[in-house]
Amino acid sequence: MRTSSVKQKKRSRAVAHQVGNGQGMGYPAVQRMKEDNNNQGGKSFGKRLYDGLFELKKWGGREYRRKKRELSVSGYKTYIKYLGPDVNDIEDLANFLGISYEALYDHLNDLENFDEIPNSGQHLQKLVEAYGSTGKSFLGLVPDYLLANLEYMNDAEKMDTIFARFHNYPFTYSGSGTATQGFLRKKGDCGTLVDMFMYAVEAAGIKGVKLMSRREIMLCAPGHIHGRGTTGNVHGSGDWCFEDHYWCVHQGKIYDVLFMQNELQPTVFNPEQKQHGGVSYLLFGNGHCVLAPGTILPGNPIPEGCLFSGTTTEEAMIGMIEEAFPGRFQGQQLNQSNLQDNGNSNT
Repeated sequence: MRTSSVKQKKRSRAVAHQVGNGQGMGYPAVQRMKEDNNNQGGKSFGKRLYDGLFELKKWGGREYRRKKRELSVSGYKTYIKYLGPDVNDIEDLANFLGISYEALYDHLNDLENFDEIPNSGQHLQKLVEAYGSTGKSFLGLVPDYLLANLEYMNDAEKMDTIFARFHNYPFTYSGSGTATQGFLRKKGDCGTLVDMFMYAVEAAGIKGVKLMSRREIMLCAPGHIHGRGTTGNVHGSGDWCFEDHYWCVHQGKIYDVLFMQNELQPTVFNPEQKQHGGVSYLLFGNGHCVLAPGTILPGNPIPEGCLFSGTTTEEAMIGMIEEAFPGRFQGQQLNQSNLQDNGNSNT
């Protein structure tokens, strides 16, 4: 049976000290803190434990997390009682959600596992009930894999390193979701990916990262994306059709975590809405056409992995519509005038 990396680390780590007042490197043990309780200005054991952790947190996240994990069970529960779960700490989040620390750590850092963590829906609901559905960053969910060995890098180097590692992180492009859902379920959409990336950037302490977006229907050139084996979602033209897109910019450099590149995918916007034979479609500036969302023509099913049907020319789109409804166009002949006359044939 495989032993998790966390368990191996815990077995090899001697728990020699407990967190004290954060001064120097000698941390008084929990038992000593209890014995000295009467000599500490009337502060309870839990309150002094809280103060010690708070001071130690100022030193830096890594030492704080390491020492807090060495607390006894009783000391840890007292810490939770006075401070509440630290959403930037994986062990606090695991304890709050009722998941073992090892299980959550292994889930987040297993690069071969695309499955969501068991009971993810219940865990997400618990976080929403406690903190609300928006405006809260749970940085404790950021995998160590994304943040390892960044200490001696500048912000630009950190961005590039996290970006490169992010490409290898297991993720399935399917539906929408927040960054929290993305890490627990390992799936979502473009917005999920960029939120997850922003979590990692924030956890790494990188400043000046801007979240960019464009929220309108668009047609992107075919290409590989993070979490999907296909290179497009428009059957017939191979393009990607989106209603919005998100990316990041740092020091003028683009980080597109969906297309996994440092430039934006060639994209056209502002399509013209048109109709032919009662069937609506969108005509983009590059000449490509896409049927209105949700439209499926008889005899032209949309295969799995695609969301739309489209063509690379308007002539081909009109031909596809007429082929699907031959009775509507008997006696009509498709020609160039049909394509340009919106008041007659394109109705």
